[in-house]
Amino acid sequence: MSQKDTLGSVTVHRYMDNKHNAMLATGTFTALIAAFSEHANRWEAPLDGLTYTMMRQGLSGMVLHLSFRPNDENIGMTVNFKQPPINVFLSGDASESWVTGRAFVEGVKTTESSRLFMQTHRRKSGATQSMIEITGLDLLEVFEQYFKQSVQTPARFFELDKDQFAMILGLPNADRSWIENFTPDQKLFGIWKKTLEPLDQREFKFHCGCTPEKMVKAVHSIFGEDPDALFKGEDEVEVSCPRCGTRWTLTESQFNEFEQED
Repeated sequence: MSQKDTLGSVTVHRYMDNKHNAMLATGTFTALIAAFSEHANRWEAPLDGLTYTMMRQGLSGMVLHLSFRPNDENIGMTVNFKQPPINVFLSGDASESWVTGRAFVEGVKTTESSRLFMQTHRRKSGATQSMIEITGLDLLEVFEQYFKQSVQTPARFFELDKDQFAMILGLPNADRSWIENFTPDQKLFGIWKKTLEPLDQREFKFHCGCTPEKMVKAVHSIFGEDPDALFKGEDEVEVSCPRCGTRWTLTESQFNEFEQED
């Protein structure tokens, strides 16, 4: 892993609670959040207080969720808030241990309620999709609503201290009442964690993986039949990665070369 990736990463520690049939994942996300903030400031308008909080919670929650998922799974999650109209997009890959995301505040279409759309994909079993209606603006609570309504497994997400996030995941025969009523107090959390069995640790980084080649492929899938609608007489256009917001310059020759290869 490069120095740049290390500086933008978080180490997630996992523990087993045999007494309550639950697992804990926790980490300090300062470096990962800083990497996201630097990326957002470089490629998009600076985030306001609400969208910044949403992205802090969303990226941290996605990492913790991925830490319990199979190693061949990748996840795409879109949260469409009715009021204020905001789309939060999060994506992550368990096999390559990365997460990315962005918030949209302009041109957001809404429905009669706020909704979460979750798509997961595994190499052998393919893709699955789910949609639930949600309440509130807290992304950590949105993750909890997803587990309750869709996964039907007790789970808690919370921030203990500045940039320290944690997730409790119930196993079969878990003590649901204990999980649902757990109080995220820093002192009590520390005492409880000392009683747990350490399992392992994993490193996740803020990363997207978009490349010029991938962007050409994505744009060609939309404008392959009508390149004039894309270039409009120009030799090149600027395209934006839908996952992270990175902007790429696409030339007409690159577009045509892909068409010939295809």
